Amino acid sequence: SAGLGILASSETYPLPTTSSGWEPRPGSPLPSGPCTSSTGAQARAEPTGQGPKNPRVSSVTVQLEMKPLWEEFNQLGTEMIVTKAGRRMFPPFQVKILGMDSLADYALLMDFIPLDDKRY
Repeated sequence: SAGLGILASSETYPLPTTSSGWEPRPGSPLPSGPCTSSTGAQARAEPTGQGPKNPRVSSVTVQLEMKPLWEEFNQLGTEMIVTKAGRRMFPPFQVKILGMDSLADYALLMDFIPLDDKRY
């Protein structure tokens, strides 16, 4: 499970500078917390544990692709499918990252945290 809130494709969420520790639960409602979209409308996401931002990345935002599909799977409580070749996350994690300096180098990290000790 990734600690990224569910956002509409037109909505943006600033990248946190620290790990949030947020863990969604299967079947739980979408995360809540303020977030502003590129159109100025309020979106909801949970930026818990977010520390002060480095000015170099303060303008960087992330847009989650395929939001309706993510919402549907969130309601079902699953994010994985089993295929003949093995397990994989579905829907695939796809985001647009905006506001980056084209001359700068970045490190993008994503942490998957198990919700239980079961191995499927």
